[in-house]
Amino acid sequence: MYDCHTHPLGHEGGDYTIERLRPFVERGMAAGLKGLAFTDHEWYHRQIDAEVVERLREEYPSFKVLLGLEVDYKPGREEELREIIAEKPYDFVIGSVHHLGSWEFDHPDYRDKYNRWDINALFEEYFTVVAQAVETGLFQQVGHFDLIKVFGYRYQGELLEVVEPVLQKIKEQGMVVEVNTNGLNKPVQEAYPTREIIQRCLALDIPLTLSSDAHEPRQVGQYFNKIRPLLRSMGCRQLAHFEQKKMVIEDF
Repeated sequence: MYDCHTHPLGHEGGDYTIERLRPFVERGMAAGLKGLAFTDHEWYHRQIDAEVVERLREEYPSFKVLLGLEVDYKPGREEELREIIAEKPYDFVIGSVHHLGSWEFDHPDYRDKYNRWDINALFEEYFTVVAQAVETGLFQQVGHFDLIKVFGYRYQGELLEVVEPVLQKIKEQGMVVEVNTNGLNKPVQEAYPTREIIQRCLALDIPLTLSSDAHEPRQVGQYFNKIRPLLRSMGCRQLAHFEQKKMVIEDF
């Protein structure tokens, strides 16, 4: 298994150094992973150092070290993001939605703004923006697909009817959907996406990948041993990751 979503710079920023990144690799190896990807937020793109990642690859030749980027997609940023993505030799780019307009909806300080929405309308707006992100063609991986549920709010009705058009676009673009275990640390206490969405991805032959969203070394591979049997019980036998923008599918 690979952990395809980690944040060595967290939310604090700083420099890409061997000393900062090495503990993530060592934790991944201790967890029995085959590799991991560093995927810091694009607002730290100037601090990301591909040469440091290459040095780690040389230091740990039996462990696959990948370099990615998580992009906070907002409509209208496409050209800016295209330039940022082209700056460095990223193996892949994660497209995520954390904002609706200026509202950072997954931040606990702004949770009260959920009260201003009809929850069904909110879910529909969120997935409209996720669909726009997919359509840009800038990304290979969809981050925490149903993040809008982070505080435990649920769509009242058939959620699959809302997400089906987005999943079809993901399939058309040849993207993967990550199973992000960090939701188990949040009020929703559930991985992203829901089991029914994972099942629909499998039915559509949309590849899945595993992600911890680790912001510190101890979180690398967190809950993978819990999610792995769940995925296998649903018929999932392969997981994906990207190397130099090319998808690699492996049994797990």
